[in-house]
Amino acid sequence: MPGQKAPEVARREQILNAAFRVALRERLAGVRIRDVAREADLSSGLVLFHFKTKDALIAALLEWLQGDGLGIAGEWVDLGGRGRR
Repeated sequence: MPGQKAPEVARREQILNAAFRVALRERLAGVRIRDVAREADLSSGLVLFHFKTKDALIAALLEWLQGDGLGIAGEWVDLGGRGRR
């Protein structure tokens, strides 16, 4: 699934946004790398390149939600789950 090369920070943000959407649907325990990859329209390998394990991805997601991601997450929830992708 070749795609456009993105800066590392932008790619990580894309993956975290996708992980957030998956977590909203499946809860944290149901988050799977392949579902996050599908949601982000990336390969599982690329997700694992940026986050070496599922636990690392979940930890980064929680940190992201406590920081900059909280504003985006709140906006997404306020829109009834129909936020931007």
